[in-house]
Amino acid sequence: MNKKPIDKTIPKFWRHKNRRLSAEPLFSLIDGLELTNTQIGEALNIHRTTINKWREKGIPIYQADKVACWIGVHPSYIWGNQWWSSTSIN
Repeated sequence: MNKKPIDKTIPKFWRHKNRRLSAEPLFSLIDGLELTNTQIGEALNIHRTTINKWREKGIPIYQADKVACWIGVHPSYIWGNQWWSSTSIN
């Protein structure tokens, strides 16, 4: 059985698959640069198919946090109140 190991550095309440943010705010920042999904993936250190998945299903909050930190901003800068409401434990 090939199960992915759980990343223990990710808080448990963030691991829930339904906790996703809309990809629109992130890609509205990026789309003006006229980059291909491959170029975006290379810049964010992720595979281009992940970009397609995020566009279709949204971004898991722990990945949104990693992407925002990687580009040097807090996730709330990109997602605003959506970030704060999705990271609430309630």
